Amino acid sequence: MNMDIEARVKKVITSCIAVDVDSINGQTHLVEDLYADSLDLIDIIFGLSEEFDISCNENDLPDMTTFADICRVVKKSLESRV
Repeated sequence: MNMDIEARVKKVITSCIAVDVDSINGQTHLVEDLYADSLDLIDIIFGLSEEFDISCNENDLPDMTTFADICRVVKKSLESRV
């Protein structure tokens, strides 16, 4: 997985949820591990849209439960723009 994408996704997550960037890894679950609530998840979606200039919305949430899932969705969205 692209390290730049991972770093940028971590930046978005930590700007929306008060967590240490070092506590986030591939299997980190947003709700169970980071205690994100529904508003946090919406903030993350909007943050990703702005950070990567991609189209993300609430419909993407079921595919984005872990950090690795989010990176995968972002990468797929970036590849589909080309």
